Amino acid sequence: MYARYIAFATLPIAAAVLGAYLLSQGGLPTLSGTIDEAHARLALGDTLVEVELATTTGARSQGLGGRAGLAEGSGMLFVFPKDGTYSFWMKDMLFAIDIIWLDANARVVFAAEHVVPESYPAIFTPHTAARYVLELPAGFVAEHHIGVGDVLTFTDGVPRSTE
Repeated sequence: MYARYIAFATLPIAAAVLGAYLLSQGGLPTLSGTIDEAHARLALGDTLVEVELATTTGARSQGLGGRAGLAEGSGMLFVFPKDGTYSFWMKDMLFAIDIIWLDANARVVFAAEHVVPESYPAIFTPHTAARYVLELPAGFVAEHHIGVGDVLTFTDGVPRSTE
């Protein structure tokens, strides 16, 4: 009986130690892949990018609309719950971007480069299904030689839709 009590009494201590260790190693995994559910770090080849995650319908609808711009090395990653041919437009956008569609394995399947706000109401749609869409400052795709078949690496774990 005492052995069972000791086992249950030490469980919270073990959980606290494990939690402290995981936090010291960069965070606890969550649905978004990081302890900060709103951001993630990605690598495209040798290039690291800090992205804001859009994991809900509301966040995906708002996107980067109304913002003044993106800092170099930053972007927004739209995370969808399933594969689809997700279309994007430049409604309420104030600056040009590159848009990259990625499949469930984070492989580039389509890209639209230097998409300008003046293109609205044109709609940009990939030729094949995607799970993720990455918006980056205009010129990123050309500058970093990103092409169909390239693979993005999620350095903090794979983001998931929260819906």
